[in-house]
Amino acid sequence: GGSLAGHRVAFDRWVLDPDRRTLTDTDGTEVALTTAEFRLLTVFLERPRIVLIRDQLLDLTSGRAAQVAAVLPMQDGLGVDETAIFTEAFVSLPFELGPDAEEDVSMTFAKTGKTVIARRGEGVIRVAEANGIAMEYSCRNGECGSCRCEPLGSICRTRFR
Repeated sequence: GGSLAGHRVAFDRWVLDPDRRTLTDTDGTEVALTTAEFRLLTVFLERPRIVLIRDQLLDLTSGRAAQVAAVLPMQDGLGVDETAIFTEAFVSLPFELGPDAEEDVSMTFAKTGKTVIARRGEGVIRVAEANGIAMEYSCRNGECGSCRCEPLGSICRTRFR
């Protein structure tokens, strides 16, 4: 996913203007979107052909991730140096594996190159620390619950802003 701010997006017979939060059809008819409609449409447009489960949709449209995504673009307008503010986000993978999936997964940490075995359902921070891998940033508050992710496969990537 990525921010659509500043970019008009055309799909099917529609054009979304994310800055004005309007949707225009090919006839020029403009549709004003509610906040909920805009967030949901944005989630889908930023993740084409990605399977999302209900919990992910709820988090992306009304959870902490949506709140952070809405606030971060304001930095530019305020002249805030983006390197002065650190944010971290923990997200779920785009789909769930079935019950026949392996219980243990191999997890490789990019900075250290260290590969460890993790139990499905273990948090990434706990796995790292249990294996002597220091995490540069590791929120312990858990207020939003977004850090409760499971290692579901052998590849896990994060992007930090």
